[in-house]
Amino acid sequence: MVTIGSIEANISSARGPVMVQRSKAEAIDRAEDRLALVNRAFRGIPFFRPYVLGLNLLTYGLILVDPLDRLE
Repeated sequence: MVTIGSIEANISSARGPVMVQRSKAEAIDRAEDRLALVNRAFRGIPFFRPYVLGLNLLTYGLILVDPLDRLE
């Protein structure tokens, strides 16, 4: 039989996800890994070059500006 006290004990002891604030350098390192895949795949196709360049600039620009202050 489940009692209300046992349910409250389980809820109060549960911990939520902990947000870790990362630095801009760490965010750039994480972005470089993913952008390298996109750069390799689409850089050789002339039609996609401006879009790949724009994606790179937008990614690094948003990391540096960080308008929401949420480098997660």
